[in-house]
Amino acid sequence: WRDNSVGETGFRIERCADGVCTWIGTAPANATSFTATQLPAGQPFVFRVQALGSEADGLSGAGAVAAESGKGVIPAELGEGVTTIEADMGIVVTEGEGAMAAEMSASVEAAQTGDAVFSSDYAFSEPVEALPPLPVVPSNLQAVPRSSESIEVRWSYAGDANQLLGFEVLRSDRVDGAYAVVGSVGAGATSFKDRDLAPGTTYFYKVRASNATGDSGLAGPVNATTLPTTLPAPTDFQARTHPGNIQLTWKDNANGESSYVVERRAPGVASYEVIAALPANATAYIDAFNMMLDGIYQYRVKAVAAWAESPYATAPAQYYPYWMYLPLLSKP
Repeated sequence: WRDNSVGETGFRIERCADGVCTWIGTAPANATSFTATQLPAGQPFVFRVQALGSEADGLSGAGAVAAESGKGVIPAELGEGVTTIEADMGIVVTEGEGAMAAEMSASVEAAQTGDAVFSSDYAFSEPVEALPPLPVVPSNLQAVPRSSESIEVRWSYAGDANQLLGFEVLRSDRVDGAYAVVGSVGAGATSFKDRDLAPGTTYFYKVRASNATGDSGLAGPVNATTLPTTLPAPTDFQARTHPGNIQLTWKDNANGESSYVVERRAPGVASYEVIAALPANATAYIDAFNMMLDGIYQYRVKAVAAWAESPYATAPAQYYPYWMYLPLLSKP
């Protein structure tokens, strides 16, 4: 505020909310500012300031209300809407410690010596809200490849998300390189999908939370590698014949596949048919189909993902129907 008073002994500062004004402190004579602390964030307040003085000192100034009326000059530039306060309101007996008690003591002493306590009208501020504290650092940061061109970044937030503006995701191609913001999401989000990336490339990520006060510290880094454009084929694919079934085994070379597809072609048949769709990381399958034809059965297996399929691995199996084993089983 601007101090318009001459001869004031100090300033009384009050905080007003929901129609109730509460004393929060005093400022010395000639002061033009006061810092209010421990305010709840997100709640609007109006502040009002009053110049205090005594008859012995008087309150005067350019454009001042006459001292004998019990009013001093209001501090300027705190807004419009000035409330008239009686002179004896300078003595507050309902509350006060510290600086307030000193003000009360000075006012009472003035009254005992015959000096009246004078005060200016109040000057009111515009409504203001206290800024929230800086947000906490996000936790549980993870980066997961989703395709050959995208990575999903995930995190948790233990602070009050209602005070946030959102989250920013930063990326670098080196763990110790320069990180740049590649995207932002709202306060309630806990993930971000980074797109249009190069296949088979490693990226590093950090995440921070933001609110009206500023940014949190950075969580991370974490890294992930985008998937290749193709999946490698299974290797060591073998088909072993047993009475009543054929057992298939292979080596899983893929990373990020969603399933393995197994296909069979019967003797004398031109095309393959799908006989099994197995979960990711599968390495074996038993074909117990009721095979009545003897001959060579052809098998093939491939890895499958939403974004690619591997080449097939193939293997033949010579199969003899179960009844052909009966003479061997009946021998003593």
